[in-house]
Amino acid sequence: MLLFMGIFMILLLVLTDIFSSSLELQKETESTSEVQQNVSFIINRLSYDISRADDIIIPASPGTVTDSLQVLKNSVNQTYQLNNNQLILTDNIGSDRLNSMNTLISNLQFTRLGNENGKNTISVDFTVTGINIKKSGPESKSYNFTVGVR
Repeated sequence: MLLFMGIFMILLLVLTDIFSSSLELQKETESTSEVQQNVSFIINRLSYDISRADDIIIPASPGTVTDSLQVLKNSVNQTYQLNNNQLILTDNIGSDRLNSMNTLISNLQFTRLGNENGKNTISVDFTVTGINIKKSGPESKSYNFTVGVR
């Protein structure tokens, strides 16, 4: 009977360890996935809006680096800026957060490239950090992309 209880305890400890390891792996996978989904959405949304913009208001001139972007699209001003590590889009309807509640955005910069009278492009730099902490630390990725006005 004592031998049976000893084997049962060892088996219980092994199963508990496997279960806790799988939960930790799930948490890390979710954090990585959350960051990737936010990055994909932000890049696609900014690319779509910038490429269809009628004019770039801010940054005002080529070579200018700002922490916000304002474009004129279909006679509507759209402004992208950070507010408490959240990327906010403000237009004539209101304000919307573009990243999820499980991520933080930092180091947001918009650089206007091109010449004064030509079609301009915007270089966008930002960092996305997941708020779910993994064993190896928070999931944090920096990105840069460039998109032009068509």
